[in-house]
Amino acid sequence: LRSEVVRQRISFERDKVNFRARWEEAETELTQNILAAKDRLSKVFLAEDLLTLISRICTELHVGSLRADITLYKTAIALAAWEGRLKVVAEDIRQAAKWVLAHRRRQQPFQTPNDGPDTNDLLDELMDSLPQDQDDKNKEQQPPPDGSPPPEGSEDDRQDSADDTPPTDSSESPSEEPKEQAN
Repeated sequence: LRSEVVRQRISFERDKVNFRARWEEAETELTQNILAAKDRLSKVFLAEDLLTLISRICTELHVGSLRADITLYKTAIALAAWEGRLKVVAEDIRQAAKWVLAHRRRQQPFQTPNDGPDTNDLLDELMDSLPQDQDDKNKEQQPPPDGSPPPEGSEDDRQDSADDTPPTDSSESPSEEPKEQAN
């Protein structure tokens, strides 16, 4: 891959006009795909069970901060939007986890990446723990195409799409402060 990048650079430096012409169509198509995904992004829905899966993955992999959970859900939503869907599926989370978590696993001094659970094995185990029909259910239950919220009380209740937090169960309010538990 590195040598291909260098080859492309050499080609560009030798003949900028032809290089640009050769890549113009691909670049235009990529730009259109990015803009379409960007338009879809605020409409993509993340089901509560998949949000829980994200937290379980981060917990089981001993990830030290909540930033990983947040980055993982945002990456999964972006991936669904890129692929033209309005609903995150478990496979989006699996792919996003590979991108997001590799460098975030908590490690002690002298600990190597091989000293903890294998990321792929753990992802397989956690994905297998989802009910078999759950991923199909998540694929089928697309939110309304106009971006309006689903009917009150449905499993797909979600927050305003302009909010930067993951859509969650309507019984949770993002503006409420966490309640302290009595010891």
